[in-house]
Parts: sequence; C-alpha cells; structure tokens
Amino acid sequence: MIKLLKNILFYIRYGFKRSELWDLYIPLAKFILPRLEAFKKFNSSGVPYGLTKKKWNDILDNMIFSFNWIVKGDKEFDMDVVGGLKQYKKNSEKCQKGLTLFGEHFQSLWD
Repeated sequence: MIKLLKNILFYIRYGFKRSELWDLYIPLAKFILPRLEAFKKFNSSGVPYGLTKKKWNDILDNMIFSFNWIVKGDKEFDMDVVGGLKQYKKNSEKCQKGLTLFGEHFQSLWD
C-alpha cells in the first residue's frame, strides 16, 4: 500500500511513472518517433544549410529507423539463427548511426 502511494505521489509530482526511469530511452523513443515521422512528412522548407532535400530526407529516414528499432526492440530476430544474428548486428549498427545523426542535426529539426 505504501509503495502504491509513493508511486502515485511520484506521478503527481513529476507527471510520469517512476518505472519509466528504468529504461528511459524507450519512453523517449516512443515520444520522438511519431514526431520525427510527422516532421518528415510535413516539413516543407527546413533543410539544413549545405544539404539537399534528398540528403536531408535520407538523414531523417536514418533517425526514424533508429527510434523505430528502439520502440520495437529485437523481438523480430531469432538470435539462435546465424542470419538473425547478422541482421540484428547490422540493424544495431544502423540504429547507432541514426542516433548519432539525431545528435548532430538536433538543432536542425525546425520548419
């Protein structure tokens, strides 16, 4: 009962469940992913200096892949199968690349 009360008070004070702190990157990815998808769809003029619209869309696609990968997790891969493990590693590296691009272009996410 005391634990439930503490959790309720935590939620009232901070506006989110304490359990979200255990894997904070997942709730953050769930928040960012739909916004990045909408940004790509509706962004009409905000292309960073020195990039073409195509290159910018490629960068956004990489970011979207990363947050989608985080939200979905690795449930779709059979880690006991060699092909599954290879694809997992490939996607994991691609995810890291997209997260790096997100950091590099964070301040370019405006329209």
